[in-house]
Amino acid sequence: MLALFNSMLGEQHSQLTASRERLINGLNKLHETNSAVDVMQQELTALQPTLQQKTASAEQLLAQVGETPPVQTLN
Repeated sequence: MLALFNSMLGEQHSQLTASRERLINGLNKLHETNSAVDVMQQELTALQPTLQQKTASAEQLLAQVGETPPVQTLN
């Protein structure tokens, strides 16, 4: 009877240890992801002026293209 209890206790301990390891690994992944998101957010903030400039240039180019007369083709 004691051997059965000891066996069950060892199995429970193993399951809890595995669950604890999965939880710790998940938390580590969340911390890594959070750090990566922070870095990407900083990069996006740094690139924001360039993005705005490129958007303005693209809009200006589209306006110019819309103003030019169509090219006639030879039939």
